[in-house]
Amino acid sequence: GGDVFVVDGNVAFWGLMSCLRDEGLGGLVPVGERNPSGLSDAQIGRCKETIQALVTALDIRFGELNVEIILGKDDTPYFLELGARAGGNMIPVQLSDISGVDLVEANVRYAVGDHSMDVAFEGNAMPIATFVLHASEGGTFKGIDYDETIHPHIYREVMYAKPGDRVSSFDGANKALGLVFLRFDSVLQMESMLEHAGCLIKPLIH
Repeated sequence: GGDVFVVDGNVAFWGLMSCLRDEGLGGLVPVGERNPSGLSDAQIGRCKETIQALVTALDIRFGELNVEIILGKDDTPYFLELGARAGGNMIPVQLSDISGVDLVEANVRYAVGDHSMDVAFEGNAMPIATFVLHASEGGTFKGIDYDETIHPHIYREVMYAKPGDRVSSFDGANKALGLVFLRFDSVLQMESMLEHAGCLIKPLIH
């Protein structure tokens, strides 16, 4: 999953990441994105070829697109979505942090006919992730308990719920309590902490 940006019919910005899932809630609704994706160079190459082929077939000339792809057992990419929009859960902000390209500015400039901004980006290995704060059951929201090991890696917190709000079990993005942005020292550290994110980041629901 992630976003790409098209310039003159060619994908110039490749913001390909991997979705995080909460298997305890069925594993269907994304609970964040991680960079790098964890895919091999060959897998990424096949995804890029498939995305560019569809962009060309649809004659999309410019703009940001939200992409969701799954890989089959033979590494064949299958589209879940190619949406003419920026991704949810603040994907453009996350990708701007990773790439140094201001995607919000790029969208505005290109929409009004100013195509002079350089958005070229091939991807990198900067270990950055987002995690959607979410409740596994309904109740009254009291706050978030961050484990001391993950707290230093949080560089941005965006809250939608406030203490005292009634919240519901997470089954869609509209039920999110907030979003945290995480920066790690290495990909290995990121993978280790994200594997236990549900234990390290705990919404307090009563």
